[in-house]
Amino acid sequence: MKYNKEEIRKKYKDLFENSLDLIYVNDLKGNILDANDIALKSLGYKKEEISNISFINLVDQENLLKAIKVTKEIVEKGRQTERSEYKLKKKDGNFIYIETYAIPLKKNDKIYAILGIGTNITERKIAEQKLKESKEKYRHLFENSPDFVGLVDLKGNLIDCNNRVEHFLSIHKKEDIIGKNFRDIFSINEKNKYVIPLFEEFYKNILKGEIPEPIEFKLYRTIGRFLWLNLRGSLIDIEGKKLIQFIIQNITEKKEAVQKLKESEEKYKNLVENGQEGVWAVDENDDTIFVNPKICEMLGYNKDEMMGKNLDLFLEDSMMELINSYRKRREKGLKDTYELEFLKKDGTIIHTSVKAAPILKENGRFKGSFAYINDITNKKIAEKKLKESEKKFRSIFEAIPDLYFLVDNNTTILDYRGKEEDLYLPPELFLRKKLTDLIPIEIKDLSVNAVKNTIKTQKPQLMEYALLIKNETRHFEARFLFFSEERVAIFIREITDRKKADLIIKEEINKLKELDQIRKDLISRVSHELKTPLVSVIGGSELLLNNFKEKIKGEELELLEIIQKGGKRLKHLIENLLDTTRIEYNKFKLEKEEEDLSEIINEISNEMMYLIKERKLILNLEQPESLRLYIDRIRIEQVITNLLLNAIKNTPPMGHITIKLQKKEDWAEISVSDTGVGLTKEEMNIIFTRFGKIERYGQGLEYIDIQGSGLGLFISKEIVDLHSGYIRAESEGRNKGSTFIVQLPI
Repeated sequence: MKYNKEEIRKKYKDLFENSLDLIYVNDLKGNILDANDIALKSLGYKKEEISNISFINLVDQENLLKAIKVTKEIVEKGRQTERSEYKLKKKDGNFIYIETYAIPLKKNDKIYAILGIGTNITERKIAEQKLKESKEKYRHLFENSPDFVGLVDLKGNLIDCNNRVEHFLSIHKKEDIIGKNFRDIFSINEKNKYVIPLFEEFYKNILKGEIPEPIEFKLYRTIGRFLWLNLRGSLIDIEGKKLIQFIIQNITEKKEAVQKLKESEEKYKNLVENGQEGVWAVDENDDTIFVNPKICEMLGYNKDEMMGKNLDLFLEDSMMELINSYRKRREKGLKDTYELEFLKKDGTIIHTSVKAAPILKENGRFKGSFAYINDITNKKIAEKKLKESEKKFRSIFEAIPDLYFLVDNNTTILDYRGKEEDLYLPPELFLRKKLTDLIPIEIKDLSVNAVKNTIKTQKPQLMEYALLIKNETRHFEARFLFFSEERVAIFIREITDRKKADLIIKEEINKLKELDQIRKDLISRVSHELKTPLVSVIGGSELLLNNFKEKIKGEELELLEIIQKGGKRLKHLIENLLDTTRIEYNKFKLEKEEEDLSEIINEISNEMMYLIKERKLILNLEQPESLRLYIDRIRIEQVITNLLLNAIKNTPPMGHITIKLQKKEDWAEISVSDTGVGLTKEEMNIIFTRFGKIERYGQGLEYIDIQGSGLGLFISKEIVDLHSGYIRAESEGRNKGSTFIVQLPI
């Protein structure tokens, strides 16, 4: 049925134009067809916007269901509805509340629209809500007040109170004392009887209509220490009934705080005077009214030189704009933190951190300010160095040829750095994409794990991988570095050339290993082959010298002695070569037994005495009568013999050799010292290596016996190591002698 707006306006003209109610007409679908000025004004709409207004847009879900129900009821029953309340949304987003009823509009007995007449009840609803909140608020305050709040009738009986009573009386609950007289309540503890007269006097004054001054008293609790309490009270009327309201406040902490404050005033005064933080106070004109010794020390002035002086006199010129900005804020009562540069007495600048606050009068007006000041000059210098360092490291970073990617913990690429020719995808195809979506599947898991482990351990992770690029396998090395809790920096470097070089080196190492094995086998075989005929040479020469020495004369005897000496030298060399081979094949074994080390040193010294006398040397022995430990006797004899022979060979005639044996805690220490040629630092670095023979020639070194293979000290070190001991050499340099020290565990 077509709606005739003018027809309705004419019919309900008085309603629309003169009503103080909200008048509106809507169709059965909830669309607003017409409304009076008050209704439109209340909702914030203009007449020309009526066609845009629908009940669906004005109400929430709950109110919409109610409106649909009311519309259905009008259509079914065809009569005026009861009054209902609705919460409607205004055009500006705020809400109004209306109380309205609806009248069906009919034509030819058919309802074609609904006329609504409503009253704006927004103020009433707000007032009701505030009243409700107020009641809840005050009940909440009553129950949760930190103070004890109680209501007493005119006879002194407790009508109601909050649960705070449990705090004041320890074990007594609210239910235990409701209905009791205050005299009985205080009689619970004998010590509190003195309080009853105070209460009675206080009580009488209230009944007279007075508001007595608060009283303070000490309350002894049932359990625990006493409390200091403050009592206030007044006569109130609740629903026509006169009651007395008591408020008891716990002031124990305040009482104790006053005492502590009194005690600490001197302490805090000392803190200000002797603290490591500068304190400076100025009046409203910024003239100095207080400085502590620390600020004087910072600026190089004494207190008299600063008192009464204006703050500006101590500021560096560039600070004036900043300090003027602070002055505007402090006059509004605002605190501030900033950095200032002050001029010291000697003209140098000091950087400071300032925490400033205004000093206000009782009426809130500004009367000055004070500040805590710290010297941050060293910090500023450090920050400058850090900035320079960052710039330097930025230059280094930029110079690194590696590709750089920054990824998050999900491998999303956030940033990159690198030359476009080194990138295998243009940036627009990989930025903000997941790394794992761009790389081959065979290295996806490796990359994810490397990112996770880097974040978890905060330690670098290294990953090598290969990619097939343009039918060529290329190798890469990726370093994952911790950047933050959710980010990882990845540096990628191509190592294809290095991999090729590594392969060549590996092949060469295998060849060298083969050659070294051939060398070892050759030395072993040659040594064994030489050993057999050498036995005949040495044995034959010894037999001839022992049995026919007196029959052999001249050159023949000299030749025979040369053969014997050469054979022994060759035998010693072969034994050393065989020992070296055993070491290389890990077949150098010890046979340990308990032996007397003093006895071994004596025997070796006696055997070598002929050589010592021949070279005109002096041998000193310093050792205990006996020192027993588990050793391989033959091998330790070999070590001591080697060390003594070296000393004999390298010491000039009339020189001294000293062998010292001593016990040091759990070690037996043997030292062989000489006054010979000595050792340089370079020589000490090689003497214990295989074939580490030192060749020394020149004027003044003619006495040195240069014979030897360079294997003796190498084998000696291996023997000592197998005994879990230590061997080392000490020397102050050329011609200053040397000392070889062996330590064996006891």
